[in-house]
Amino acid sequence: MKVQIGTTQRTIELPLTGDWELWRWMEVPLGNVVAGPQTLRLESMTENAPINIDALVLAPAGQVPPEVARPLLFDGSKHIRIQLSPSVQPLEVDKLFAIGEASYSFLKEYLGEETTQRITVNIIAPAEQGNEHVGHSSGYSMYLEAGRILDTSHNWVHEMTHCFQRSSGPWPTWLSEGEAWLTSYEAETAVFGSPTGAECISPAAFAARLPEYQAALLVDGHNLLQFWGTPELPSSKLPAAYGFTNYMLGQLRQRGGPELMRRYRALLRQDAKPNAGATARTTAQSDAIVVDRLSRAAGEDLRPLFTQWGFQLAPNRI
Repeated sequence: MKVQIGTTQRTIELPLTGDWELWRWMEVPLGNVVAGPQTLRLESMTENAPINIDALVLAPAGQVPPEVARPLLFDGSKHIRIQLSPSVQPLEVDKLFAIGEASYSFLKEYLGEETTQRITVNIIAPAEQGNEHVGHSSGYSMYLEAGRILDTSHNWVHEMTHCFQRSSGPWPTWLSEGEAWLTSYEAETAVFGSPTGAECISPAAFAARLPEYQAALLVDGHNLLQFWGTPELPSSKLPAAYGFTNYMLGQLRQRGGPELMRRYRALLRQDAKPNAGATARTTAQSDAIVVDRLSRAAGEDLRPLFTQWGFQLAPNRI
């Protein structure tokens, strides 16, 4: 049977009768998926990724539903593997591996580290994502629209950057998205030979709309970017959030140079402790640690700049 879901809840439970198994067209970014005798429970992996699946396919245990086809998996690379959705037309897999390996090699050099697991690149049809984005990622899997993977090359690096972040500990969403944006446009010129990358990295590319972003995100002088991934930052404000974040990272790169995030990651590894993250912190405390680390990477105190941007930072330092 097919179960239609049109929900934005983070967790959903469906009553079942009998022993059923969950079938999906391909791997989707869910956390806990439990198909038991009585209940199917789905839990979104992250707070800012609510469940929004058009259709789930359930079948009696041990039976493969006829409408479900297996994705095609290609294991032709040390760093990545390609998985094609059954609904995607045949593609030039060799070309996909070439783009994927070029993206991985760039990130390895640019960020100064590698992933701890091989990355699965899922090529899917737009309708399978359940959203309007060109791509998204979950853990060490990234998802790209089949219709745009060869002419929107920076999305490869953007989503692959999120996979690299998986290996280096928790990231606040504003920095996670900002770094992915920054590296993707660095790669536009360095890897794919497009002249647009350098233009997009410039803070001037977003400066003209900064008043618009500030009007959307500053509440009583406090920047809602710090609450990205919670209900405090509604989805209607995400375009402004991306714009403001891109402006911020452009400014930081201008101050710290193109190796800023490489140095930040080196400090992240250096500062890592066995129980890092075990102690609950407020947003102001967590972001204070991030900003202090960015300051060390940039060689200057960035707290005044972040305060100017509306960030509330705790006084503690690393």
